Amino acid sequence: MLQMRSFLLWLLVIASATTAPGYMITEPILVRRGRDTAPSGGYALDIGCGTGESTMDVLRNNPGMTLVGIDNDEGAIRHAKKRYGDRNPLFLCRDAGKPVFAPRVFDLVQMRFCLFSIRDENVIHEAWRVMDNDGRLVVIDHDAYAQQALLVLERRFESIDTYTQDGIFSTVYRKKLRKG
Repeated sequence: MLQMRSFLLWLLVIASATTAPGYMITEPILVRRGRDTAPSGGYALDIGCGTGESTMDVLRNNPGMTLVGIDNDEGAIRHAKKRYGDRNPLFLCRDAGKPVFAPRVFDLVQMRFCLFSIRDENVIHEAWRVMDNDGRLVVIDHDAYAQQALLVLERRFESIDTYTQDGIFSTVYRKKLRKG
């Protein structure tokens, strides 16, 4: 009976999976990352937020956080504002590779299923610049499409925890600080 309950719970989790363009990732990975990584309160930035679902996942698991979701797709941002409002989280149509925020303002930076579309290394440099020295970067993406961006990312960030499931990885990074 216990095995049947576990199986039914597993089916429920799979059925309520969060989808991103063409990919499926189960809720436990996202919940684990959001809950374990984000500080209570604090500020978070969701780069490549699309229509806001990834931003709302962080907020649902960390209701005390102040969040900003940015994406360069005007239609997606319009949809996010219409669906979720525009107070917390705040959704902005911006190029993530151009300076928008003050340095070291965010405790958490998230990039979910967007590395494959990043052609500009400045996006990763900006993520480093706006993240607090003690902050965390959470990257969730598909292994096969993120390798090029990960090479650039790992020049600025150090992996401290990785979880992989079905070709999807979820990695928590911290800043590599310059000496001197």
